[in-house]
Amino acid sequence: MKSKIDITGVSETMLQTLYARAKETNSQNAKIKDDIAVHIVENIDYDFSKADKDSAMSSGVIARTIVLDRMVEQYLNVHTNAVVVNIACGLDTRCYRMKGKYLRWYNLDLPQTMKIREQFSY
Repeated sequence: MKSKIDITGVSETMLQTLYARAKETNSQNAKIKDDIAVHIVENIDYDFSKADKDSAMSSGVIARTIVLDRMVEQYLNVHTNAVVVNIACGLDTRCYRMKGKYLRWYNLDLPQTMKIREQFSY
């Protein structure tokens, strides 16, 4: 059964960025691979039609994901015992893509967001 997500305002943008990563992962010649985003999108009862209509936003999310993944990975390669604090994390899945490269990773956000994250933690 899909989880009903009822969220609005600034916190809702986390669903649009999540969807952009999932959609890119499922596309031919995907620039990023985010199977966890795909899994979460498949298990959320939410109307993603707004995100489908905004290709500029989706492209920006993918570009930002590529750049930040590279930057974080480069940093973690140099600082092998790093503790990462991801503030305003939304449904970011970078911690899973960087698994094994850090000592600890803390995802922080508003209580409503963290409650949703807990439903999909691995």
